[in-house]
Amino acid sequence: MKLSPSLLCVIFFAGSLPAQVVQSEIESAAQSIPAQQGFIEGNVINEVTREPVRKAQVILVPDVPPAVTDASGRFAFRHLAPGTYYLQARHPEFPVVTNGLSPSQLLTVNLTQDEQKRDVVIALTPGASVSGRIVDEEGKPVAGCSAQVLQFVAGDPGNKLYPVSTTHSDNHGEYRIHGLSKGHYYVSVQCNGEIPVAHGFVRRGSDADVPKQRYATEFYPDSPDLPAAARLLVAAGTDIREIDFHLHGTSAVTVRGRLTGAEFEPGRNPTIDLVPRDPWLTNLVRYTASEMNAQTGTFRIEAVPAGAYTLVASEEVGGRTYQAQLPLDIGETPPKPVELPLIPAANISGSIEIEGDHQRPPVENTRIRLTPVESGVYGQWQANIEKDGTFFISNVLPGRWCARLENMPVYVKSLSFGGQDVHSCVFAVAPGAGGVMRVVVSTKMAQVEGTVDGIKPGAEASNISVIMIREDADGPAGAAPIARVNQGRFTIAGLEPGRYRLYAVALAEAGILRQNPRVLKALQARGTQVDVEAGGRATAQVQLLPTEQIAQAFDEVE
Repeated sequence: MKLSPSLLCVIFFAGSLPAQVVQSEIESAAQSIPAQQGFIEGNVINEVTREPVRKAQVILVPDVPPAVTDASGRFAFRHLAPGTYYLQARHPEFPVVTNGLSPSQLLTVNLTQDEQKRDVVIALTPGASVSGRIVDEEGKPVAGCSAQVLQFVAGDPGNKLYPVSTTHSDNHGEYRIHGLSKGHYYVSVQCNGEIPVAHGFVRRGSDADVPKQRYATEFYPDSPDLPAAARLLVAAGTDIREIDFHLHGTSAVTVRGRLTGAEFEPGRNPTIDLVPRDPWLTNLVRYTASEMNAQTGTFRIEAVPAGAYTLVASEEVGGRTYQAQLPLDIGETPPKPVELPLIPAANISGSIEIEGDHQRPPVENTRIRLTPVESGVYGQWQANIEKDGTFFISNVLPGRWCARLENMPVYVKSLSFGGQDVHSCVFAVAPGAGGVMRVVVSTKMAQVEGTVDGIKPGAEASNISVIMIREDADGPAGAAPIARVNQGRFTIAGLEPGRYRLYAVALAEAGILRQNPRVLKALQARGTQVDVEAGGRATAQVQLLPTEQIAQAFDEVE
């Protein structure tokens, strides 16, 4: 706020005047400053029916209290200073859209001094629903089954499905899942418990296995495999009915085993699960040990259908992680009891060496982060780099990992660990095998600069960005760099040497695409490839991608 000369005088002489006089003069001078006259007015409407949405909460960022729409869907924000504002409306009956080119993005409004923006329209997408009935082989309803709608999730480059919403069938076998945002979905059903099966006499207390059946996981329409399942296109506000399931019992067996190994001690109680090796099912299905004897380490997992699994046990004791993994193929007959050796996770101590530098740059606030290369391991392991360049990371699980440094303009050129010398960020950790790591990093970062073609004059020209994707990375590529385009030109610095592909898109689409590597893969032919050397500079000419092409790519991969 700019103070008027009269207000400055009041403050200057405040020490020689009574307090009440000073306060009165300040209030009088402040009232003489004209209020900001900018405002934003508009309506919130239903995207499908175009009808007004009443009692929607409209949020204006930054630092403006929210407004609520009236019966005509109208909202208003007054006395706004010049600047850039972001609008978003919310209502319980209109889910936030998180997939595709989301209409739930913030709406950008630029205000000049005392500008009055009228008739701003925010369209909310109404929720959809999916419903159906679950019956057995005889057409009788099955109650208590879990019905899920599934989607591929942004940011996951693999073929993994995640549940979006879940409900259970009632006594009539009926289910209904509502509040879905528009998009593509799969529907699956899981029913817990065993199906009664007639069998001969078995003496009480015997370890003999009696015949068992259960309903295996199924995808609509009545398929045990996702590739044969139907992908439903759910439009905004629609009610999709008769997504029915006709379940068929399948043979199931009991899996028995015992925890072994020098690290197992009586009294422990680790979690033991059978997890499908099928990537479609990894996040959806698991069979957990129902009985575990903490003294002997013996366990049982009941009613397991045939399939390829990994038997996993994990536990944390005193800050130390213990784990065991064993591939296990299940057929129609019970397998022999298995032994599962419990092994402590690895501890890694190491040091950082900066190539070609005789004086080590300061490493305060620098961290080393380990990211799993394969699926099935979740989370990231990290540690601070000490002043002498050393670090210590505990509880690293078996598998392949990629090491990267954060908050320091370097890249991992090579490393050695456990007798392995690799010329990338990727290394392998054997079960329980910790050790010493030596990481060589380079400060020779690369740079790419260039131009973007196809930008139309006007407001569009100031809202274009370039997103850059690493194509030849051995491990996870890390966060994709994004650069703002200024007068048709861009510069991206601080890059590891390698091969990249560049995409020019609207600024609002860049963040969404950054989280959807599978969509970028579908757009690969429309990007521009560029190779950069260590410490080098490269140039590129990139064509702006129309929103229609990006939307089509989302439809293809969802």
